[in-house]
Amino acid sequence: MKYSDLLKDPRWQKKRLEILQRDEFSCQICFDTKSTLHVHHRRYISDCKPWEYPEHVLVTLCENCHAMEGECIPDAIDSLIEIVKDFYFSGDVNNITDALRFLRLSSSYTSDVSSKMLVHAMSDDDCMALIEKSYFKSLKKTKELE
Repeated sequence: MKYSDLLKDPRWQKKRLEILQRDEFSCQICFDTKSTLHVHHRRYISDCKPWEYPEHVLVTLCENCHAMEGECIPDAIDSLIEIVKDFYFSGDVNNITDALRFLRLSSSYTSDVSSKMLVHAMSDDDCMALIEKSYFKSLKKTKELE
């Protein structure tokens, strides 16, 4: 069965409607509510039917943002991989992954807002000083417990 046929399946139509409702019928990049909306798969999982995807992999995008995301994400991922390989070790990457997962899970904001908050925190000297102080304080407590 072709992928376009799978998108006509009632199970996909139901899942699609659930995602649109969850996202309040609004593009999660530009917040447009007037344009045609698509449910975007952030990534594809082999042997997974469209309606079998976990909800966090599906997101509402307007037609323009959907097209732009499809064009831009490969280069963005390549840039991220290049930076990670140039500057970090595997343990660092695991820590970064955990931090990003925590940021996403603990935030009710869209990924755009949470990523901008992270960039802001990392570029603000006072904020970074507070984070460093808190981190080293937690390390000291951990050492004291050992």
